[in-house]
Amino acid sequence: MAKLTRKQRETVSEAEVNKVLNKGGKSILKNRTDTDEPKKVQLRIYQDQIEEIDLVRGYRTGSRKVSRHAWIIEAIEEKLEREREEFAVS
Repeated sequence: MAKLTRKQRETVSEAEVNKVLNKGGKSILKNRTDTDEPKKVQLRIYQDQIEEIDLVRGYRTGSRKVSRHAWIIEAIEEKLEREREEFAVS
């Protein structure tokens, strides 16, 4: 497995951070109903992929590292958003 190296972070001004935060965003829950419940899905993934996920999860800043489950769900949501934009799906 290839070793990951950490990129140097760019310094961002507080004004730029506030601009992004104030921009807001779309809710991913907009199409979900109160009766829509999560479904269980079995996922087969290679050990080296799990190790890489765990490695990049450790780079997150903040007081708590995100769980593996939450990281995978976040990755799925990001992929769906890119696909929606690419294929103009709403």
